[in-house]
This record gives sequence, C-alpha cells and structure tokens, in this order.
Amino acid sequence: MKKVIIILCLFITGLAVYSADLAGGVVFDWADIKQIERDTRIEQFRKILFEQDFTVERPSVKKDSRYKEHVMLVSDGITETDDVNLCAFYKGKFLYAYAVQYKNDPKKVYYYSLLGKLYYFDIMSGNYPNFPYTSRQYRANEKPVSVIYFVSHDMQYMYAPDGKFTGFWYKDKMFNSKGGQVLTRTNY
Repeated sequence: MKKVIIILCLFITGLAVYSADLAGGVVFDWADIKQIERDTRIEQFRKILFEQDFTVERPSVKKDSRYKEHVMLVSDGITETDDVNLCAFYKGKFLYAYAVQYKNDPKKVYYYSLLGKLYYFDIMSGNYPNFPYTSRQYRANEKPVSVIYFVSHDMQYMYAPDGKFTGFWYKDKMFNSKGGQVLTRTNY
C-alpha cells in the first residue's frame, strides 16, 4: 500500500510540475524530459505564436546617432542610462554588437553594429513586459528572422518565421528539439 501511495504522489507531483511549467512557474531540465513532452510543448507554443497577427512596423531608428557613447557604455559594462537600456554581445572576449531599448518606446529593441548600423529590431506584443508575451525579430530590411514566446524570464521558445522550431532557451542555455545544448549566452 505504501508503494502505491508513493507512486501516486510521484505521479501527481509530475503532473503539477508539468502544468506549472507551462505557466512558467517551475524549473525543469529540457534535456531530461521525454521527447514526447518536448514535442508537445514545441507544438503548443507554435500554435499560440502563429495564430497571432503581427504587422511589421518600420523601425523608427535606422542608425544609432549615439553609437560612440553606447559602445563606450556597453564596453564598460553599463546596461542602463536615464533614457535607454543597453546590452552587449560578445564572441569570446570580442564585442561585436550591442542592443538599445529606448525607455520611451520599450516594446522595441534595436541591435547595432559597433558603428551604429542597424542589424535587427524586435517588436514585443501588447502585454510586454508581463509574461507571457511574444517577440518578433526582423532584419533592418524588415525581413522576418524569428518569433519567440516568452513563457517567463527564464524560458523562451524560438521559431523561424515559417514556424520551424529553432530552440528553447532556459536561462543561459539554448537547446534543440532533441534536448541537446546548442548555445550559451552571458546575459539573459
């Protein structure tokens, strides 16, 4: 009888973890869950993302006129000023790009070269910054790059514009659909 109760408790706990995870509230290891669970989650969030109608808004900022200042700030590890949030992107120890989010227009993020040339821009959904929300990323020429479903700060599901799953971010690690780690980031 004790074994039955223990098994039943483990089963109920597993269901609670799974349902809480879908709401973004529980930590789990993508690599350790069964493939059927990964596939179910991938499809669930694909449906949510691609049922929405996103219209492409033209980027309001094509060139960062303050690129020298912003590059200097991100190089020094500064992530916020009175009017912008900043993020640096490194390949190894080499700074190769930075992002700017203007506080007066927080639903957009612009990604620039070190000379202030626009590479990409993101547009967040209406409920940003509250979770869950979605983000669509475009190249400077407005060609779609990716669609992301932000379950929580720690968990994001990423898809190509055609709906193909490209990765699952958990904190600083990105995993493929089979549970293998493919990337690491320093700032999430």
